[in-house]
Amino acid sequence: MGLNLHNIVASAIGAVNPHQTVVLRRFAGWGTDGSGERQALYLPPVAVLAQVQPLPQDKLQFVNAEQNSAIWRQMYLQGDWQGLSRAGESGGDLVYWGGFEWIINPVSEAWGQLAGWTLIVVQAQGRADPPEIPQEDAP
Repeated sequence: MGLNLHNIVASAIGAVNPHQTVVLRRFAGWGTDGSGERQALYLPPVAVLAQVQPLPQDKLQFVNAEQNSAIWRQMYLQGDWQGLSRAGESGGDLVYWGGFEWIINPVSEAWGQLAGWTLIVVQAQGRADPPEIPQEDAP
């Protein structure tokens, strides 16, 4: 077990930009509903501490080339979220924050357990209430 760098600086960062709780639903694959239609399956939702920030201009220019009317944010999630990777065929994860459902686009920076955080970029999908977190996982 290594030194968690995020734990060392979290209080200083939180003094400037308070941590917020977001709800994360990890994509678990595909299934079919009662009518035989394909539907996304998700693991139970979990609460995660995050630093939510606007997307920097250089990243915004890149993602706007794809969809210029979309709302984008970046989130520093507490913990090691290596599974949030399209390359690893585990994309499609959802975050609920600020009254919206957000889809995780890329994982911008995955530092592993040593750093204690993962930087993700999210795109708003529409207004949505977060799913209920199972009681044993609530913060």
